[in-house]
Amino acid sequence: MTTIGEIQELLSSNSHKNKTVEFKESGILTTSSGKKKLAHEMIAFANLNGGKIFIGITDLKEFEGIKIVDMERYKGQINNICKTNISPPLDFSFETLKLNGDNVLIINIFKKKDIPHAFVKMSNGEIIERTYYIRTDYGKRLVTDNELQWLFLERRTDKCFTWRSILFFTFSEMRFLLEYKNPKCQEEYEHLLYKIFFYYKDEISENKIKQLIIQMSPYAFLFGISKFLKDGWLVNINNVLNEENIDVHNMENITGELVKNENIPHPPKKSLLSNIMPSLAFYKEFNNFFLPPYTRIKIEYDQSRLKSKLILINPDFTFTFSFILINSGLKIKGEIPYDEVINKPFFQELLKYRMEMGDTNEVLHFYDLECKMKVKYSFPDKNFMLMNYYYVFEKVIREIITNRWDYFIGINKSAQERIFILEDKVDRILENIKK
Repeated sequence: MTTIGEIQELLSSNSHKNKTVEFKESGILTTSSGKKKLAHEMIAFANLNGGKIFIGITDLKEFEGIKIVDMERYKGQINNICKTNISPPLDFSFETLKLNGDNVLIINIFKKKDIPHAFVKMSNGEIIERTYYIRTDYGKRLVTDNELQWLFLERRTDKCFTWRSILFFTFSEMRFLLEYKNPKCQEEYEHLLYKIFFYYKDEISENKIKQLIIQMSPYAFLFGISKFLKDGWLVNINNVLNEENIDVHNMENITGELVKNENIPHPPKKSLLSNIMPSLAFYKEFNNFFLPPYTRIKIEYDQSRLKSKLILINPDFTFTFSFILINSGLKIKGEIPYDEVINKPFFQELLKYRMEMGDTNEVLHFYDLECKMKVKYSFPDKNFMLMNYYYVFEKVIREIITNRWDYFIGINKSAQERIFILEDKVDRILENIKK
């Protein structure tokens, strides 16, 4: 809901226009050309991120106001415009505010839900012409062919991917079990945390391990993808598992954002990760790597929920990676896959008994992370070719997730590999029998 304070702030700002606000004189609805202009403005807002139109304030921010007797008539005219001249119908709502003794009519326009909106001309009950508009910092304008294509595909560009990463840790050796090659991302955690385990092993408890894993997850993920981006951000990875055959695309006039280890955000001062190792500076383990131009790195913690986030923020996109610890427990080394243990409490009781009896060498701790990648693209009003490169960059990250971070995909691949090995052995036995 709009407040008088917000209106006063808008009136006092130096800018006459922006992407979300437009001022219109009270007489705009008295002419057919004015009604058409208002429809164009509403379409432009809806096709980008939505916005507000203030009727009763001129474009020069001079306050006019609307007589209360005209308010309902204006609302009816706006409803009629939206029904007859805009397709598909857009979502909007009205507000009225009294300022300086006069009334202002506010139209709240909501962002499109599906296909873009158009101003339409009708003939014999059929649409014969569609005109599309988009909002910019300087007002509305017609969309280009490329922009129209993006508007139709926008829902497909905003995505959300989930995966599970399950880490295995042994307190007897104070390390992650890298012999468990699934998931490969355990290498990232081990590489960044080994100094903690070496210098502070007497201070590490089960609860602290949970906190460290969650707090380290954004850094481990960033460290994992950085190994593939050391020569450029737009790459073609032919072998993600072995980090080999990484080809950097040749891009003329397109540079990357060089990230040095001093550019990596430091852990919050009150976090365990910061308190336990202020002098070890694990972020120095990062080598230089590249991100798309103007990309910033942000890291957030929610310790109460054992949750953390890595956010890559760019003017044209935002990639948010979240990590939350949903389960932890015990597992016997070399016995019973995790996905069989998780729903069988008697295995946990057996493992606890072994721990109590001092049989710790065979017992592993597992930590189950529910992870998510949320992709949000902004309207590409400057460089459409660059947007296509961003899609490739997103695909590279998803490929790394699939091959190095997703535990259950790794389980399936391992099962397939075992089947292939068994089939090969059977074939050889049969060949020897025939001989």
